[in-house]
Amino acid sequence: MIEKWKEQAGTFKSNFIKAVPIILFYLVVFYGVIFLFGTSYLLLVSVVTTTFKLNYQKQFRWKNVFSLGMEQLILCVLAFAAQQSMVLCVLMNGLVPFLLVFLRTTRFNQRGYFTNAMVFVFLQLRPVDKEGLLPQLGVYVCILCALAAAMRLWAFWHRKEKEDLAVKEGVGAMAFRFGELSQGKEIRGISAEMAAIQNRFYSGGQAARRVGGNGTVSVPYIFALLFQRTAYFVVDYLQQKNTFSEPDRVLFGRLSKYLEQVKEQLNEENNEPLIQTAGEILNEINEVSEITRLFTRNLMHLLVFALKTITEKEKTQDDGRIDWRHFFQEKRERLHPNQFEMRFALRLSLVLMVSFSISRCLNITHSYWLPLNAFLLVQPMYEESTRRLKNRILGTAAGSVVVFFILMYLQSITAHFILSAVLISFMYSFTPGSIQQVSFSTGFALTLASLSLNSTTAVELRLIYVLAAVLLVLFANRFCFPTSLYGQFRFNLREVVHMETDYLDFLRIGCRRRIDYTVMEDALAQFGLTYGQAMEYLSKNKEEEMERCMGLLNVLWRMVAEVEQMVFYVTTETVTAAEREQIIAFAVQMQGFLKKIGEGQTDLYIEKGADNGLEPKNEFFLGHLMEKYRENMRKLRDICAKETSMRAYFAENGESFRFG
Repeated sequence: MIEKWKEQAGTFKSNFIKAVPIILFYLVVFYGVIFLFGTSYLLLVSVVTTTFKLNYQKQFRWKNVFSLGMEQLILCVLAFAAQQSMVLCVLMNGLVPFLLVFLRTTRFNQRGYFTNAMVFVFLQLRPVDKEGLLPQLGVYVCILCALAAAMRLWAFWHRKEKEDLAVKEGVGAMAFRFGELSQGKEIRGISAEMAAIQNRFYSGGQAARRVGGNGTVSVPYIFALLFQRTAYFVVDYLQQKNTFSEPDRVLFGRLSKYLEQVKEQLNEENNEPLIQTAGEILNEINEVSEITRLFTRNLMHLLVFALKTITEKEKTQDDGRIDWRHFFQEKRERLHPNQFEMRFALRLSLVLMVSFSISRCLNITHSYWLPLNAFLLVQPMYEESTRRLKNRILGTAAGSVVVFFILMYLQSITAHFILSAVLISFMYSFTPGSIQQVSFSTGFALTLASLSLNSTTAVELRLIYVLAAVLLVLFANRFCFPTSLYGQFRFNLREVVHMETDYLDFLRIGCRRRIDYTVMEDALAQFGLTYGQAMEYLSKNKEEEMERCMGLLNVLWRMVAEVEQMVFYVTTETVTAAEREQIIAFAVQMQGFLKKIGEGQTDLYIEKGADNGLEPKNEFFLGHLMEKYRENMRKLRDICAKETSMRAYFAENGESFRFG
C-alpha cells in the first residue's frame, strides 16, 4: 500500500513539473484579466490556456500563431451570432462544430477540432450584447498577444525542433540495435519501435498536404525510410543469421558507433564530416557478406542523401501552397456515414444543438453548465466517452463535497481567488477527464460561482446539470452515429490490406515513369499511422482473435516494407526495360492473389523460387525481395484458409465496417 502511494506521489510530482508552464501561463493571464478587465472575461482565460497547452511545444512560427489567432477571433464572432436567436443558435451549433471536426480532425488526430470548438462553445456560455462584442474582441486580442509572447519565450528557451528530436531519437535507436546485433543478441520489437518513431513525423499532419509542386523528397520521408529499412533488415537478418560472418558483426559495431556520432553531430548547417565518415565506412565493407554489403550501401546512400538534404532544408521547403485538388478529394471521401470524421461531426453537432437549445429555453442561472459539460463529455470514441461519463459523475460529487465545506470558511473575495489559483494548479497536473482532474475543475467552478450564488445552490445546480449532460451524451453515444475503438480497429485492418494493392500500383507506376515522392510519402505516412493505431489497439486487447490479427498485421507490414524497397530500387538503380516488364507482371499477379484471397480462394498455388527474369546484380536484391513477398503472400493465404472471417478484409467490395 505504501509503495503504491509512493508511486502515485512520484507520478503526480512528474506531471506537476510538466504542467508548470501551463499553470504559470494561466495564473498570469487569469490575474491580469481580473485587474485589467474584470471577472466577466475569465472564460476567455480557460480557452486561451488550452490553446497554449496544445501548441506551446510545437515549432514556433509567427505565421502559424497569427493564423491561429485569426481563426479564434472569427469563432468569437460566430459564437456571438449563435446568441442572437433560437434559429441561429440551432443553425450555428449544428454547422460550426460539424465543419471544425470535418476539416481539422482525422482518425489519427481525433482531437484536432477541440481548441477551436472550445472557443466557439465557451464564448456562448456568457452571452454579450452588440455593445459588448467589440470590448470582448479587444480583450481577446490582448490575451492572444500574451499567448504569442509566451509561446515565443518558450521557443527561445527550447530551440530544438520537435522533428529534429524525433530524427535523433530514431538514429539513436538504430545505433542501439546495431550494437545489439554486433554482440549477437536476440532482438525483439524493432518494427514497432521504428514505426512509432516514424509516426511522430506524421501524427496530426493529415489535415492538408502542402507541397511546393516539385515532388521532391522531404527530410522526414527519408528518415522514415531509413527506420523502415533498418527494421526490415534486422528482422530479415535474424532469420538468416547463420549465414553471417564475424566481419558482419564488426561492421554492425562500426555502424552503431557511427550512428551515435550522427545523433550527436547532426545539424542544419554543415554535415560534411559525417558524410566523409560514411564514405570511409563504404570503403570498409569488402569482406562482409553480400546481403550485408548491399544493405549497408543502400543505408549509407539514403543517410548521405538525408544529411545533404537537411542542410538545404530552407531551400527545399514547400512554399506553403495547398494542393487544393488533394484537399477536396480527401474531404469528399469523408462524406460517407461509415467515415469516422463524418460520424463524430454529426454526433457532436447534435449534442451541442440540443444542449444549447435547452439552456436557452430554461434561461435560469448557470444553465450554461449543461452545454459546457456535454461538450466535454462527448468524445470521438465510445469507450473514452463512457470513461469520462463515469469520471464526471464521481469527480463532480467528490469535488462538490470537499469544496462545499471549504467555502463555509471563506469570507473574502481574495480568499476565493487564492483558492481558485490552488485548484487550477492541481487541475492541470492531472490527466484530462480523470476523476482527480474533474474534482479540481468542479472545485474551481464552484469557487467562482459562489461569488454570486449561495454555495449550497451552486453545488445543487452543478450536480443537476452534470447528470443532465450525462444522460444526453449517453443517448447520443448509443443512438447517434456511434464510433468505437473496435469498429475503428476493424476499419484500420481493412485499410492496411487495401494499401497493399496501392503499393503494388506504385511499383507498376515506378517501372513506367518517374514517381512523385510526395505521393509515396503520403502513402507511407498513411500506412504507418493506420498500422500503428491498429497495433496499439491489439496491444491493449489480448483476446485470441486479437492474437490472430496481430499475426496478420505483422505479415502485412513486412510486405509493405518489401514493396517500398522495390519501388525505391527500380526508381534509383539501373533496371532494363525487359526487367521492368517482369516486375510489372509480378505486381499484377500479386494484386490478383490479394483479390482471390478476398473471394475465398485459399487453395492458390504461389510458386517458390520462381524465375524473375532479372539480371544477376538485380536478382540478388529485387529477386530476394520478390521471393520474400511471395512467401508472405503464402502466409496470408494460409491465415485466411484457417480463419475464414479474415477474408472480408481482402475483398475489393468487402463488408462495410461500421464504427458502432
